[in-house]
Amino acid sequence: MMQDLDHKHVLVTAAVRKPPQTIEQMNAWLLDTVKAVDMKVLMGPYTMRCETAGNVGITGVVVIETSHVTAHCWEEAPTPFINIDLYSCKAFDPNDVVETIKRHFDPYYVRVMFIDRNDPEAKIINQYEQVIHNI
Repeated sequence: MMQDLDHKHVLVTAAVRKPPQTIEQMNAWLLDTVKAVDMKVLMGPYTMRCETAGNVGITGVVVIETSHVTAHCWEEAPTPFINIDLYSCKAFDPNDVVETIKRHFDPYYVRVMFIDRNDPEAKIINQYEQVIHNI
């Protein structure tokens, strides 16, 4: 039976107090996020540490049955932050992704862009910024 497709894409930038410092921490977040949006892991997670000056941090990706979840955290930035990308052809709630960020990384600011990619026009459905608590 073919599944009804609903192409959605969420992009999140979060300034965080607890950036992931290890591969295990990033993998735990990736798997928690996949579970939170009710998806299935197809491959991974694959996570590596980057030591390139100006880009030091952890990068992770997990391939899900309906596409992917990726993240990179810049832990040495004056304000550590993480950029996250989740694309799926199965419907999901982007707020579930934000909740996993809150559980794992203690963000004090998030910016979310939720995009409908069901046609070539790629329309922004929802976009918001949220200050969770001051630094």
